[in-house]
Amino acid sequence: MMGIVAGVVGAPPDKAAPRDRVVEYAPGVRIDWPGRRVEVDGRTVLREGPLELFACSPRTREHESIVVTTGRPSKIYEGLGLIGLSPGHPIRQEENGGRWLAAMGDSMRIEVRWEEGGRLRTDDIGQWMRNSKTREAVRPMDWVFAGSYRDDAGTFVADEEGTVVCVVDFTSALVALPELHTADNEALWLEAYTERIPPVGTSVTVVFTPINPVKLQLVVDSSGRLTVDGRAATFASLMERIGELEARHGRLAVEVSRSPNAPQAAVDEVLAAVRKAVRASTTVELVGAPTVERPIDHPASNEDSGG
Repeated sequence: MMGIVAGVVGAPPDKAAPRDRVVEYAPGVRIDWPGRRVEVDGRTVLREGPLELFACSPRTREHESIVVTTGRPSKIYEGLGLIGLSPGHPIRQEENGGRWLAAMGDSMRIEVRWEEGGRLRTDDIGQWMRNSKTREAVRPMDWVFAGSYRDDAGTFVADEEGTVVCVVDFTSALVALPELHTADNEALWLEAYTERIPPVGTSVTVVFTPINPVKLQLVVDSSGRLTVDGRAATFASLMERIGELEARHGRLAVEVSRSPNAPQAAVDEVLAAVRKAVRASTTVELVGAPTVERPIDHPASNEDSGG
């Protein structure tokens, strides 16, 4: 039976494999153990026009993707799992025909590396894409390990459909954005930034690097009031903030601390409510008390007092 590693179905890692250098994991896929990165070989195939993907597999979606990768999506999936990333899910619809849910999973950043004029260059992949309406380059974005899925026959669907790094909604996406973007041709939101993409056929390396969990710090003060990153907050505003961070990053760590003399009941209430409300991928931990209770930064204190 094939092993399961960090949620990844595939060959178990060789315990004797070196973990102090970059190693070949599969054809076109390397693991940079010291840098905790997965490197995937590819080449540029498109420099202009609307996009549905940044990267796809050969003979699949080259007409709407900037890069074609040589590494199989299932092997990229395994490599991402081996460096500690856990998959979530691509876009999916709620039961009974409900609303569509955006992709989620552990967060990562993606860069593309290539040689130009004898010099090694690296860009965030957003630099090779621009907004179809504003014509402005895309800011660096956090991507999520959506993980694609296996069909009833056991086929890893991203291997069949080539959906490696998707910029619009694909139910088979291996890596996706944590928000919804329609795949309707007349409404595609990104296009290739021609001037920034090297010539078609240029060899490139797509580099996937995990983003550590984003931390949100909560404090229950001695009066039982709640502060979030030093600002007074209601529980409703806290839940809204957590929802925003989970949607953007996929992986969140909520740290709750109590000021000296904080009511235990208030601390317990916050912990229980937050743990009940967050996603399964979000951790909630009670940490040591702050050494100094900072004054609460009430919103009113930032208003111009006229003095």
